[in-house]
Amino acid sequence: MAAIAEPLLNVRRVMRQQLAVLHKMLLGTVRGDPVCRLLMTAPGVGAVVALTYRATVDGDVPVDVEIGGQALLALSL
Repeated sequence: MAAIAEPLLNVRRVMRQQLAVLHKMLLGTVRGDPVCRLLMTAPGVGAVVALTYRATVDGDVPVDVEIGGQALLALSL
């Protein structure tokens, strides 16, 4: 049993470490963006939602809300 559990526990440990690194990078990105910081003042809007909005809706390419905007947001939810 230990021969099976030990590698799985090692994988879990490494994944948790990498998730912590990724989370730190996400928070660093959001903290440096004034739009994301403003969005996060709304209830229920965290770092992931703010960054998703910033990357999709508030991008440089205009999106026709009637045609593609709803589908674009549905993919990110």
